[in-house]
Amino acid sequence: MFATRKRLDETAALAELTIKDQINNTVAQVINTYFGIVREKQQLKAIGEQIGVSEERVKLAEKKLQVGTGGKPEYLQAKIDLNAFRTAALQQEALILQLKEQLNLLLGMSLPVEYDISDSIPIQLDLHVSNFEQSFEKTNRTLLAAKKSIDIASATLLETKAMQSPVFNFTSNYNFSKTENNLATSAVSLLYSRVKGFNYGFSLSVPIFNGFNTRTIIQRAQTGVQRQQLIYDQQKSIAQVGIRNAFISYDNARQTLIIEEENIILAKENVFIALEGFKRGITTFIELRTAQQSLQEAYNRLIAVRYRAKVAETELLRLQGVLVQ
Repeated sequence: MFATRKRLDETAALAELTIKDQINNTVAQVINTYFGIVREKQQLKAIGEQIGVSEERVKLAEKKLQVGTGGKPEYLQAKIDLNAFRTAALQQEALILQLKEQLNLLLGMSLPVEYDISDSIPIQLDLHVSNFEQSFEKTNRTLLAAKKSIDIASATLLETKAMQSPVFNFTSNYNFSKTENNLATSAVSLLYSRVKGFNYGFSLSVPIFNGFNTRTIIQRAQTGVQRQQLIYDQQKSIAQVGIRNAFISYDNARQTLIIEEENIILAKENVFIALEGFKRGITTFIELRTAQQSLQEAYNRLIAVRYRAKVAETELLRLQGVLVQ
């Protein structure tokens, strides 16, 4: 009975760990979806900056065309590029709305029709893989659940082994009855009677032979313990590999982020110089357009690496099991 009580307690604890693990995974999905919206919002902001540059290009190309210092192809290409960026902005706004609906679904709630979010992605740049490898066994809820399954299987094995033990039973009862009659129905009938007494007994049953069924059940229970141990070892290996892969992605994104932050500053300055030179007739149309494309590519890489670093950071925290306390 103690083994049964332990098994039931461990089963209840396993259910709680399973729920917390599901919550931990859902929180990771919410974080990734939220910052996915932030990523697309940053992309929309970058497109807005490109629209501003393209509008200036159109104005300058139109003036040059009017005074005879520029050609119509330059003006037409500037209009085409401007319209392309405007179309991209509309598509980006639609994508943001779709991601917000996904966020509502994950949260299980209905947010306002129109709401805004931050346009920044905060990233922890001081994470170390050793901190995760040393502590994930104590906090990873998938591993804790697997370990709890081992405890349940061990308790089941103890329950099964109890089938080999003798069973001692003790029974007892107390009887009391009383009868009172006002009139005697016969010459031998009693007007008053009372019976009381205490009885007890013992029994002992010893299992001798039942066709090796008990031994077979015990072997199955032992196999169950071994199986749960193998599952735990497998989950531990999966978590270790997941942490290492996530940290590799995180570390790579962290180093790339430093480079791309520098690139975006250089690309912005390059577009400013090219635009000012185009106003004075020093920079050609092709050089300005090339500088603008370089800025667009730099924004795409920077925004992508920011999001990749955040996803890797979230994955590390998810595998460690600390997203939900």
